Amino acid sequence: TGSAVAGATAGLIVQVGVGPKNDNASASTLWGWATAPYKIDQATRDYHELTVQPAYGGDRAVAGRASIDDGGTWLYCDYVGGDAGFDPVAQYNVTVANHTDVTFCNLQYPPTASLAAGPVVVYGQVYDALLTPDAGAPIRAEFGFGQASEDPGVAWSWRTAPFSVLVGNNNEYAVTFNPDAGPAYAYRFSLNDGGTWCYGDLGGNGGGSATFTNLGTVVP
Repeated sequence: TGSAVAGATAGLIVQVGVGPKNDNASASTLWGWATAPYKIDQATRDYHELTVQPAYGGDRAVAGRASIDDGGTWLYCDYVGGDAGFDPVAQYNVTVANHTDVTFCNLQYPPTASLAAGPVVVYGQVYDALLTPDAGAPIRAEFGFGQASEDPGVAWSWRTAPFSVLVGNNNEYAVTFNPDAGPAYAYRFSLNDGGTWCYGDLGGNGGGSATFTNLGTVVP
């Protein structure tokens, strides 16, 4: 209702989700969702668009959902138009492979953050043969937090991590993190202003060639 009117439909929220392959997006808690902004009108439809860069590698799935009541209820969307409803078999399958040219990045320290201890400084490092070590290197560093089950590249909150010091051949960045903000955390780095990301966990994810699963965790 209202989508045929020129411009964005008032109150309409459209989201893109990424989750495990063969997992039902409409019934699972293992999906991360991000709001897709309105883009254009075409015929009698509103088009919403979002670029997502999944952090978890391997076989994944993509779906959509829309709400007209501020997220109270959702209509889930597969890639088959005009059918009778949402079919998990018709979720769009993708394979997330090595997705950045950054040689190495990681969540350096600490591996855990304590709720009882309060705010803690969290460090991340990045190495690139052409750019580091250099405090002024054009590297975009971000610290993120959220639910480990929800893909960090889709659903987490991210904020800029300032440069801290040079450590050997690496650049190190640091932020102060309040553990109340989320139960898991990590770093990511970009050489092209967010065009692509190196997601770094405690195991040194590198350019996406290793599994990104060893996240920092919040403990009591």
